Amino acid sequence: MIESGYAERAPNDVEMKPGMTFYINHHGTRHPKKKKLRIVFNCSQEYNGESLNKYLIQGPLLTNDLTGVLLRFRQEPIAVTCDIEGMFHQVRVNPEHRNLLRFLWWEGNDLSKDPVDYRMTVHPFGATSSPSCANFALKQTANDFDREYGEEAANFIRNDFYVDDGLKSVPTPASAVSW
Repeated sequence: MIESGYAERAPNDVEMKPGMTFYINHHGTRHPKKKKLRIVFNCSQEYNGESLNKYLIQGPLLTNDLTGVLLRFRQEPIAVTCDIEGMFHQVRVNPEHRNLLRFLWWEGNDLSKDPVDYRMTVHPFGATSSPSCANFALKQTANDFDREYGEEAANFIRNDFYVDDGLKSVPTPASAVSW
């Protein structure tokens, strides 16, 4: 997460505005069939009766209807799928809001040292607003680049994604390769 730039060491010289700093509890979790460790930020955990998710707006539901995506996926005999790796981590958080996404981390996993302040630079998995922000960014990308990459590619992004999974069907193997 740190090496990828999804989190950064919190600068000491940044002015901490009252009410604009929050530390988020986090833990690692693994899918039983995958080796990858996913860090989950518990933005719902309360401290003194407050949590970050209490102040975040969920935003509009921008996720495509799963039934529609699956029905379109079944129209043709050849299936093509794709996945946006770390979808929430592809959407940056403005620097002035990053102090709301602080967490403590032991550098080098050395628990004998004091923890260091870090902060997310991207939307964390666990924040109420992250799904809407990520879906907005995905659809806005389709709108911004439809002229450059074509309406067909833009419509694929707009209509044939369910969260971070793209599902498309085409009539022949050759059309899958050229698509």
